[in-house]
Amino acid sequence: MLTHHGAELTFEVDDTATAQFGQFCQQGGATLFMGLLAVVKLLLHRYTGQTDLIIGSPTAGRAQPELEDQVGFYINTLALRTQLNPQGDAAELLREVRATVTAAFDHQDYPFDFLVNELDLQRDQSRSPLFDVMVTLQNQDESGAAIADLTVDSFLEPSQTSKVDLTFYFKQVGPKLQGAIEYNTDIYAANRIERMVGHLSKLLSLLPIVGEQPIAHIDLLTTAEREQVQREFNPPPTRFDPATLVARFEARVAAAPNTIAITMPDGSPLTYGELNQRANQLATTLVAVGVTIEDPVGLFLER
Repeated sequence: MLTHHGAELTFEVDDTATAQFGQFCQQGGATLFMGLLAVVKLLLHRYTGQTDLIIGSPTAGRAQPELEDQVGFYINTLALRTQLNPQGDAAELLREVRATVTAAFDHQDYPFDFLVNELDLQRDQSRSPLFDVMVTLQNQDESGAAIADLTVDSFLEPSQTSKVDLTFYFKQVGPKLQGAIEYNTDIYAANRIERMVGHLSKLLSLLPIVGEQPIAHIDLLTTAEREQVQREFNPPPTRFDPATLVARFEARVAAAPNTIAITMPDGSPLTYGELNQRANQLATTLVAVGVTIEDPVGLFLER
């Protein structure tokens, strides 16, 4: 699979929101990874309207105890497919994702390439055959390396490539939850990913408290976006001159009677004064045949 030009945006979730979200996952009998996967799926559902979502996630491939300390690359990829119910609540979403992840981990040793071959999917080296989004959670203690007279620390070089369109990286460090979104810069602009981080953070804080509200109705807008909608996209109504159209037309006639108002189909001009005269003639005719105020008058014209 080819890699794409990529970039990465890091973020950190508020400690209070992290603690509340962790409690929400525990109450639903789910792990933190399951809860984070549910949030990402909900985010994608709200963006796309799709209810059948497949997200990839890597596994260590060391489910057997004898493999834990062995040197080697055992990583496998799981395709986690969930069908969301837009009218269901957050607890239902978490149950669905928990069931999906549990079933997937029961078969985590089945090679991803074998699965793709069995499904007989069309291969394309420019993208993954099953999903365009991945989610990972790193919650292992990285302080295990101890070398005399040396201080060991991790170093992450900023990503310059993206294996899929979007990858959500989460890392649990004590009570803190850190994250990063790696994205394909051929598809996403940096400001779009910044907005995505805001929506993701809001969902993490809202899911534990929305109760039985349908997930389709959860408000994604951040405070800044709501102010933009209310003020920039919906400015206060413009005050218009209370004068009627007829009064405004007559004022124009009085100010510039010789100014051309209409060019007739044959090319001849019609001034405001002439147009006003014809309008008065028509009004006089209508009154003569009994037309009064508020009476509808039909017009028979060429198409």
